[in-house]
Amino acid sequence: WGCAMISAQDICSLFYRASEGIIMILAVYGDDSADRGRGNVLTVGAFMGFPGMFVEAERKWDVLLKKHNLEYFKASECQARDGQFHPNRLMMDPRAAQTFAEIVRHELGKILTEEHLGGIAMSLDMKAFRKVLAEQADAKVIFGSDPYIYMFKRLIIDCIHRMNVEHPEDPEKKDDRAYQMLRTMPLAFVFDDHRSEERRVGKECRSR
Repeated sequence: WGCAMISAQDICSLFYRASEGIIMILAVYGDDSADRGRGNVLTVGAFMGFPGMFVEAERKWDVLLKKHNLEYFKASECQARDGQFHPNRLMMDPRAAQTFAEIVRHELGKILTEEHLGGIAMSLDMKAFRKVLAEQADAKVIFGSDPYIYMFKRLIIDCIHRMNVEHPEDPEKKDDRAYQMLRTMPLAFVFDDHRSEERRVGKECRSR
């Protein structure tokens, strides 16, 4: 959020004029070499919540970053004590910088919990994926050849499936307005578009 080009409020207003709707912000994570299929593990994940949840979480997030004099938050920098968390930038010794990083990460995580944002993630063993494609003649027909597109599609399908499982069609609740609203509520998938893989996946998903 700290270095986002568009606010949560703006994202939500692109899809819903009112508060009735669910937003999912998708992102892809991998080890340093998870580049065009050369890495070992590819992980895709998403935060899920109502527009108001994201807006309020962003507000609290920005307040917390300003409180700690941080321009943005990046988990890898926090863990490695680099960038915004480098001891030299913080003017702290390494041990104090580590303690500071742990405190900030805990406080930011608490915001997500307080706003009841959901999360979902899944990982792919890239070596196994490449092996299956190489050894199984029909594997590309089933899985495709691009692990990023495959995993994002899996994540989207799994999200929809989980919502259907949690709110199945129930004749006894046909007059329950709140329940029916949850069953028919629109679901918007938003890609964090700063990586070439995500731009490519987003175009692929929109074209289908």
